[in-house]
Amino acid sequence: TLNNPSKLNVLSLEMCQSLNDILSVWQKDKTLRATLFRGASMANDDNGRKRRRAFCAGGDVASLYHAAKQQSESNHEQGRGHSNMLTSDFFREEYTFNYRIAMQCQHNPSVPQISLWDGIVMGGGVGASIHGKYRVATENSLFAMPETAIGLFPDVGGTYWLPRLPGGIGTYLALTGAQLKPDDLIYLGLATHFIPSEELDAMTEALINASKDAPQDVDCAAGVLLSFHNVQKHEIDPNKSFIASHRDQIDNAFGEDTLTVE
Repeated sequence: TLNNPSKLNVLSLEMCQSLNDILSVWQKDKTLRATLFRGASMANDDNGRKRRRAFCAGGDVASLYHAAKQQSESNHEQGRGHSNMLTSDFFREEYTFNYRIAMQCQHNPSVPQISLWDGIVMGGGVGASIHGKYRVATENSLFAMPETAIGLFPDVGGTYWLPRLPGGIGTYLALTGAQLKPDDLIYLGLATHFIPSEELDAMTEALINASKDAPQDVDCAAGVLLSFHNVQKHEIDPNKSFIASHRDQIDNAFGEDTLTVE
């Protein structure tokens, strides 16, 4: 569980270090069957029901900004990647655990990572999940790579998966930080499944039970996720999503044949 609920589960240096430590142990465990990531933040919706506000809203940019400002006043080595500086250590730890997640599927495809995109998933939250095998959207999903708004590039592996989106969509998302809803995520294949938020606990329990019985070389999550996948319940139609409906305009404006930098 990504547990920083007062800040929408943004990643701190300590969280990134913990994820690296945990993943390094998990991925050596021959009895491991799957890893499941979810956010901790819960709040009441308009009907009084508990709902998760965020999977992860990114890195703790505010802490990084204040650390960089303080360090620049006292240390001229700022920006050179030295250890024991928050602005260096954070990105080093974050990118390392992103890599660990990506390599988990490569080295052992029968041990998938499942991420529950219930609520906000942006920036560093995308990096904590997009490289895993399964990403589950819910009716609450709100996805974006907003780095350009603060003068950064789409990091956490964004330069790998964004160019692999069809047409000009990757460039569009990278340059604008546009927000995607669950139907967009299914249309683009960024989310592998749609499961209503109220069914996530039941799905998790089913996943735990499946992990006890399946052979070690079999992906125990595939059948469970497929059995809970249900776009009809919330009338999710990927072909009517914002991205699908504006695909021609996006491709015309951001496609390779039309985009120029001046």
